[in-house]
Amino acid sequence: MGAHLRVRVPLRAGHSEQSEAQLREGAFPGATVNGWAQLNPSSLTSLIENRPYDAVILEYGTNEAAGDFDPSQYTEALRQALTKMREVMPKAPCLLIGAPDRGSTDRVIRSQRATRSVRSGNFDRTQRLKASLIHKQVNAIQSRIGSQFGCHSWDWQQAMGGPGAAYCWARAKPALMSRDLIHLTADGYRQSAEVLAVKLGWGQIQTSSRTSGAEAVREIPR
Repeated sequence: MGAHLRVRVPLRAGHSEQSEAQLREGAFPGATVNGWAQLNPSSLTSLIENRPYDAVILEYGTNEAAGDFDPSQYTEALRQALTKMREVMPKAPCLLIGAPDRGSTDRVIRSQRATRSVRSGNFDRTQRLKASLIHKQVNAIQSRIGSQFGCHSWDWQQAMGGPGAAYCWARAKPALMSRDLIHLTADGYRQSAEVLAVKLGWGQIQTSSRTSGAEAVREIPR
């Protein structure tokens, strides 16, 4: 089921003492939450029955938002996915990580004369924010549906600064967004991870005491 990682995390927020957390990551390019919606629960149960998970983190949204996004279809797919997940892990703390912000590299064709069009160097505002606003819908749906299944949500886009933040991150020094305005750079992912770690209670500015990653996921504000 993908990579198996071991990482060191604070045993309690604000303490130097650390504990080891085992992360089992399963992902592939182009993946969507439909993979969970089509999951055979018995197959997953047989894989994890000897090592049940203490917590589950699902991070989807960017690929679903590509192309013609249908909010109702995504809502139903997410509901089915979380239903399958809960069949296998009914009590595990759950966190849904939303889609980060996204920009557009497309140039807009504007007509200057009736017989002549030119490619403008300036992005049209509507086009610039089209994907970004879809990601905002995705994150709102995740928050709403996730809460129905006892899952917390982390709005990655909002953590970046909200819709349109991808352009600011791309201009940062060093750049936090790659040139495709879809994927973050290594620095961008690192910064995002640090913000999420604070939400989980693993950051230095967090003062509340947490004893495990599972409890951290359980206590993230909805």
